[in-house]
Amino acid sequence: MTARVAIGALLLSGLGLLPAPLAGAAEELPTVGDHVPATELSSAQLTEEACYVPSTADDNVLKTMKSIGDQRGISYRVRLAMFETAWVESHANNLNCGDLDSVGVFQQRPAAGWGTVAQCTNVVYATNKFLDQAIPNAANYPSWSAGTVAQSVQRSAYPERYDQAQSIAEALIQRSNALGGPTIGDAGSLVAINPSGQLVNYGAKLPLVSPPNLIGPGWADFKSVHVTDWNNDGVLDLLAQANGGNLTIYYGSSNGGFNNPLQIGHGWANLDIQIAKFDGPNTYPGIIAKTNTGALLFYPNLGSNKIGNPRTIGSGWNNISDFTTLDWNNDGATDVIGIQASTGDLIAYVKNGGNTFESQKIGQGWTGIRIQAITSFNGTGTKGLLATKTDGTLHYYPITGTTFGTPSQIGNGWNTMKIAGH
Repeated sequence: MTARVAIGALLLSGLGLLPAPLAGAAEELPTVGDHVPATELSSAQLTEEACYVPSTADDNVLKTMKSIGDQRGISYRVRLAMFETAWVESHANNLNCGDLDSVGVFQQRPAAGWGTVAQCTNVVYATNKFLDQAIPNAANYPSWSAGTVAQSVQRSAYPERYDQAQSIAEALIQRSNALGGPTIGDAGSLVAINPSGQLVNYGAKLPLVSPPNLIGPGWADFKSVHVTDWNNDGVLDLLAQANGGNLTIYYGSSNGGFNNPLQIGHGWANLDIQIAKFDGPNTYPGIIAKTNTGALLFYPNLGSNKIGNPRTIGSGWNNISDFTTLDWNNDGATDVIGIQASTGDLIAYVKNGGNTFESQKIGQGWTGIRIQAITSFNGTGTKGLLATKTDGTLHYYPITGTTFGTPSQIGNGWNTMKIAGH
């Protein structure tokens, strides 16, 4: 093959890392380079290079890319750019060949400063090197498509190929989700139903993943959804309460996705519910429900997709505008946190053995706020409250011991979102 000197060969490891545009300046497109993806090489070139490009993606590569992307909390646009690039460059295979000295999933060139051959053919290293440039480029140029973000890193002679691969990349992302472990892998994940009826996952750390990872569409007709390990098998499930009153369990798969939904109840339309291990940490999670007459009930989970008869654990709760559950005083028992509608006070109802509570005022000025307790959010073993205020801002109130830490605003526009219970 006739030797060529690629533009990229003149650059070091900063290849593709672009400075932010000046304020008010147009977002220029990345320049066209002369990098040639392995999938663009002719049969004669592939033969000359002794290079074979499989027609299908390597599942191990997909799993690794998903894992790295999850660890780094990348946006969906960057994830799409990553998978578009992997497909266009190598059909998502870890090649030991390519144009000139290009190798690996992303066809990175040692001569261009990407690293050694051994590094560029290490999928973890290569994926991180791609993301080191894709993440800031996407942040600096928010109007760019995923394919343009890919081109800003790769500097290909075929810049249009990345956006053309969008549908394939989306299918590969779905495939990686099915391969890479449970769809909701962290109990502290902030999951919500958005105004479009999509169930989305914002991750379990700050800042929130933006845009969030899509779990699935078609959730507009649900009053509430709850992330829980309903059958105690170590994989997180979804318990969904439909506006029409049906109660449905979606058991999570250890390989990703959810099994076919099972209806486990009906007549729940007028109940406000939370999920908790009210009878102790070694039991199945059950359902705490507030009726429209102010009764607080506990429905035990009997296993085998059966819910037991309720027992009353409280009365006079029609003055509670919203409630959630967590272990407030760190004694291993489930407590209830509620907002008194008449005063706006935040009350901890601490379980005092059996079905009785002792109430403690723990805050004031909570009128109109929606609350949801969450554990292991922004740190394993942490606990706190997510609070959606009337102006749509979302705040996180960390809890240490029985004291609130300094809250932080973590989002806007959340007054139209339904945050999943935990």
